[in-house]
Amino acid sequence: MASFLDSRRGYDHFEKVEKEAEDRIASFVNRFWLPPEKGTKIVFLDDNPPIIEEHQLRIDGNWRNWISCLSIVGQPCPLCESGDKPYTAGFYTIIDTTEWTDKKGIVHKNEVKLYCVKFQTLKKLKRASAKQSERGKNGLVGAMFEVYRGDSKAPSTGDEFEYLETLSDVDIRALNPKAAILDYEAILKPKSPDEIRRILGKLSSTASDFNSEEDIQY
Repeated sequence: MASFLDSRRGYDHFEKVEKEAEDRIASFVNRFWLPPEKGTKIVFLDDNPPIIEEHQLRIDGNWRNWISCLSIVGQPCPLCESGDKPYTAGFYTIIDTTEWTDKKGIVHKNEVKLYCVKFQTLKKLKRASAKQSERGKNGLVGAMFEVYRGDSKAPSTGDEFEYLETLSDVDIRALNPKAAILDYEAILKPKSPDEIRRILGKLSSTASDFNSEEDIQY
């Protein structure tokens, strides 16, 4: 009689699990998020963002689970088939100037983060990019904005943007000498259908369970 462990036995299976763990670590990056009624300054390191369809899942009470929809590579998506609706998201690399202290007492500031914005915010940033180009700038590249989140119903990436100035490469290096555009290929790489089905097996809820697309943390 076959055992459910037969397919999970041996070092070949361990190598598969190890590879999946390495892929998760390689693709992890902090996403920018603002609490309601808070603001900060951000600096864009790039423009013309990759735009994809994405799912966000709640697993074991944690919303920090993002999965690129397989529709972007022309494949049937198990999440879509399960009834979870993806949202359109654009991705930028930014420097977040917020200063904060972790549990070990280490102060963090000017960190490089992934700025994931949805449809309405993408429209605002498209207009901002055009205005920057009219000023003779390279779109949003180097642009510093004061960004503010009005309330809990506003996008968690902010809904008010005030352009402050455009920083030079020297200015950017002064903020963060290691600042570099993130590897979107690694971060947004779609999972296989089998990987997604395994995730579905431990799913507690999805972003589409909410009426507002901005009810949850990014």
